[in-house]
Amino acid sequence: MTTVTVYRVRVYDVQSDNRTFAPRWWRKEGAPTDVEFIEESATKIDDMDLVPGQPYTPEGYIPPGHQ
Repeated sequence: MTTVTVYRVRVYDVQSDNRTFAPRWWRKEGAPTDVEFIEESATKIDDMDLVPGQPYTPEGYIPPGHQ
């Protein structure tokens, strides 16, 4: 089992014209350049919790300890 570090992120929301929290947690590796990482949210998770082949978790995923 491999662990990876994921972060809560803010992204631009066209509908509200603001930066809002994304419904996914992201790895830095492979993320788009316009994603704003919340550094203090860094959390290690099992890499199997990521969407297969993607640098992010499924929508609505909450890492253990962040309920």
